[in-house]
Amino acid sequence: MKLSKITKTLLTVMPAFVALAIFLVPNMSQAKVSMPSILDNTSFTSIGSIITFIFNTLIIVGAVVVFVMFAIGGIIYLTGAGNEEQTGKAKKLLIDAIIGFAIVLAAYALARFVLGLFLNGNSSLPSID
Repeated sequence: MKLSKITKTLLTVMPAFVALAIFLVPNMSQAKVSMPSILDNTSFTSIGSIITFIFNTLIIVGAVVVFVMFAIGGIIYLTGAGNEEQTGKAKKLLIDAIIGFAIVLAAYALARFVLGLFLNGNSSLPSID
């Protein structure tokens, strides 16, 4: 049975991830982590807080869409098994996901800069809330 380069790479790298998970998960389970809710400490007292909330929500949605595109593209590529049509479709989806990630990242940086100008009155990037 002939394995593709990606399959060989995954079979080589996967044991390392499993080993990391075995050693890190017990340590992480003892840590006290509180997951913040998107609506915690949200008080819409000004138009700036509403815009910031909408912006943060859109960035989260964009990041989830990019992650799903990566996952679907990877699955299609791995299950294509040499079928040029399937692997071509998967490569296009992965390239689109990379472009989407760049757009989300640029939108995040630009919007943080603009929000900092209008809401805080300075041109430095505001801290993440």
